[in-house]
Amino acid sequence: MNNPLTLDQLRVLDSIERLGSFARAARELSRATSAVSYSVKTLEESLGLRLFDRSGHRAALTPAGRRVLDEGRRLLEHADRLRRMARELRDEWEPRLAIVVEGILPMPPILGALRRFGER
Repeated sequence: MNNPLTLDQLRVLDSIERLGSFARAARELSRATSAVSYSVKTLEESLGLRLFDRSGHRAALTPAGRRVLDEGRRLLEHADRLRRMARELRDEWEPRLAIVVEGILPMPPILGALRRFGER
């Protein structure tokens, strides 16, 4: 593994798999097809794995490619959550909890539970 793995490479991999071709992924990502191919090539070289079977008309993941993509999607989701959290911290946003209580329910137990929750 010479080159570091990047989130951008994982986004490219995800786009190719979802759209079924390097050309469609390039359009979605606003890149040249050659740039998408190069991104995959450098990722494959970095990992020492062949990620796509390029023999057919449609870009098909190899079994190794499928596993890399599955983990990669988890990383992309975590990165998105991290960005959201950072934005919320930057904007000094605090989570809010809204509770709707049906009027027929007895209020003292609910208010007691809310009080205990607020003390934590």
